[in-house]
Amino acid sequence: MSCRLLGKPAAEHTLLDDRESCFWVLLWITLNYSKTKLSKDDLKQMQKAFDFASPGETFVEGGSLKCYYFLLMGREVKLSTEKSGLQDLIATLQSAFVNRYGPPALEQDEKKKAKLDSMQCSSWLQDEFLKHLNMGNWPDSDEALDPNATASSHKRNSIQAGLELGDSGRAKSLRSSHLSKVASVGNSDQGENR
Repeated sequence: MSCRLLGKPAAEHTLLDDRESCFWVLLWITLNYSKTKLSKDDLKQMQKAFDFASPGETFVEGGSLKCYYFLLMGREVKLSTEKSGLQDLIATLQSAFVNRYGPPALEQDEKKKAKLDSMQCSSWLQDEFLKHLNMGNWPDSDEALDPNATASSHKRNSIQAGLELGDSGRAKSLRSSHLSKVASVGNSDQGENR
C-alpha cells in the first residue's frame, strides 16, 4: 500500500496510490526472494520497514519507515548477479515515487510537478515495465533463493502445475494419485496377511 494511504487512511485513494502499491509489492518480493548484495542486517532492517506501524490518535499509522528508507533516504537494492534489469526497474520506480514525498525544493517544484503529471498517464507504469523487460538482463529463474522458502516454492510449483492441467486434468490427476495410494496401502496390507 502507498505510504500516503498508510499514513492517512481517510485520504482519497488515487491512481498514483495504486501504482505506488505495485512498486512496494515488487520491492517486497525482490527483498524476500532474490539474492541481493545487502548484509543480513540491512536486509532485515529493510524487510521490517514493511511491517512498521505506530498507534495514532484515531488509527494505526504506517508507511513512514518504508518512505524514509526507500524514498527519502534512497536505499538501493543491489542484486547479487549481473542481471540488472530488475534492479534498474526498481531504481527507476523508486526515483519516480520519491516525487510524492519530502519537502518540495523551490528549484525542483516544476520538475517534480512534471514528473507527477507524467505518472498520471494511463500507460506510464506499463511502459516502464515493458521498457525494462525489453532491455534484458533479467534473472533466469524465479526460484526462491531463500533456503527457508524452499517448501513454499515447491508448493507454488505444484499448485501452478495443477492449474495448468485445467479442471478435468486436475481431477484426473488427483484421482489417479489417490488410487495409487490406495493400491499401495492395499498391497502392503496383503503382504502382512500372508
